[in-house]
Amino acid sequence: QPSREETLALAETIREDLLEGADFAELASLHSECPSSVQGGDLGYFGKGQMVPEFEDAAFALSVGEISPVVETYYGFHIIEVTDKTEAALVPVESVYSMIESYLMQEQTISRIDELLIDLRDKSAIVIQ
Repeated sequence: QPSREETLALAETIREDLLEGADFAELASLHSECPSSVQGGDLGYFGKGQMVPEFEDAAFALSVGEISPVVETYYGFHIIEVTDKTEAALVPVESVYSMIESYLMQEQTISRIDELLIDLRDKSAIVIQ
């Protein structure tokens, strides 16, 4: 496991490579530990309030085409490249109704499973020999 300093040094080196014209997707695929590495580091579009504050602040401060300094969050070190921005817009509830319904059903299922697990634990006797 590399130290924090070694990881930061690698991130700074990768950033320098990016500033010199290296391909972001290629470097993300090689070095990133984020699940997005399989998409070349592409996180897609996201709005305010969806990422950790340090990451979000850095991303929203960039212009299209800019590469961020190395950003440290709870999850590690990040280098952000903004490839596009869109204006936030209100979406009619009718167009996202099925997504809302699916989300609420998932939340209800998780709640029921949690209740069931608590009930099963209360009724169980665990014997360690």
